Amino acid sequence: MNTDDIQKYYDNGNTELVATMADGSKQALRLFVSTSGSLAYFGKGKRRHGYAIYGIARDIESVIVKDNKKSEQTEQEKYFENLKKFKKTFTQNLHLNLWSDLRKAYNEFDIEDFENFVNKSEVEKESSYNFYKLLVEYCQLKHSNVITENKHKITTIKSNSPKGYGSSYEYNMCVANIKKHLDKKENFNYAWRSTYDVSVSGKLCEDGVYRAWFSLEFRGCGNGHYYLLVNENQAVFYEND
Repeated sequence: MNTDDIQKYYDNGNTELVATMADGSKQALRLFVSTSGSLAYFGKGKRRHGYAIYGIARDIESVIVKDNKKSEQTEQEKYFENLKKFKKTFTQNLHLNLWSDLRKAYNEFDIEDFENFVNKSEVEKESSYNFYKLLVEYCQLKHSNVITENKHKITTIKSNSPKGYGSSYEYNMCVANIKKHLDKKENFNYAWRSTYDVSVSGKLCEDGVYRAWFSLEFRGCGNGHYYLLVNENQAVFYEND
């Protein structure tokens, strides 16, 4: 292909393409026009810098417009997709010893039945407030304790390393030992400083449920973002304070 062929896609409003290269590989192309007026594409993981399209145009066999299914979803579909992500986290990605109460709740939670419950209601379906209000009502009806209000968001221990903000001793000890703690249901508590004041802790609670938490507090403030640790690295968002 040549630059003019790809320019036509851009002119028609198609800024995200998937290119099949001469060697058979696939390459995502996020198109933009550079400050010099040339058609360019962002490098992988880049948002500000890119490369001129003419540099690879001759190696492109064909392109298709990227199918952006998310942009076509209704608001209600997005809410259900969020709910499915929570269910996957607590049924498939959860360490065997953690959050047995939430694992049970999500294993028993019937998303299709809840969808029927929502569809039978007379409230505005595209409203986030109404959707989560209905989720609370449904959970009360079914005596379920699934998370009823949050957007699914994951962070990790390793993405919050000290990064030169202070001692890495506690972080390194946490990374080295946390799997053993979880496997043996041990109590633990680690804290270090990154862009946030980070803490990771876990304990066997009085009700017999082994739980663990991950917090990112604004430095020196004592409040911030709080997560539930779901395995030796990942944590799912729970609340802000």
